[in-house]
Amino acid sequence: GNGGGKPADTTVFHSMWKAVVDAYVSSDLVYFDIMNEPWALSPTAFMTLAVAWMAQFPNVPHNRVVVAGDYNDNDVRKQGADPRLADCLLSLHIYDSSGTTAEAAAAALTLHLGPYYSRTVVTEYVGNAGFLQGVTTQMKAYGMGSCYWAGLQGTKGIASLNGTAPNYTLTVNNASTLATIQSGWTD
Repeated sequence: GNGGGKPADTTVFHSMWKAVVDAYVSSDLVYFDIMNEPWALSPTAFMTLAVAWMAQFPNVPHNRVVVAGDYNDNDVRKQGADPRLADCLLSLHIYDSSGTTAEAAAAALTLHLGPYYSRTVVTEYVGNAGFLQGVTTQMKAYGMGSCYWAGLQGTKGIASLNGTAPNYTLTVNNASTLATIQSGWTD
């Protein structure tokens, strides 16, 4: 439901999650990102919500639970330090507003991760060439997973989707950005 940065109704929130957990908990390929960008909750309130979520769904292994960083997933240091979330993954978003040079981007990523890079996934990132080079280089050095936010069409998108279901085709329209993103992947 539209809760404006927080669940509008926790009963409905847990009901929705029950349907998702029941459908996917048996697949170790599925991870559970409790909430994207909980900007209307303080970090403490969101961490309490995350702990309550894990209590509600004890059959979900904690290492498949993704906990958002502060507000717009912009810093994971508080969540990483919380012992109740020690076995969970963390979600970080980073954009070129944090720095457009490779050096500034790498420094911003390092700052907002703190020592928790080994269990953080950069679940959104996008930016100019210098920013992307810095972020992808640092993510690779840390062995991190990531998801480029603007994968399809639109601003800074790298590909377009054509056709109709189930016969879609994908066309790469920005090969240099794709190569930079791929350079950040680990083996």
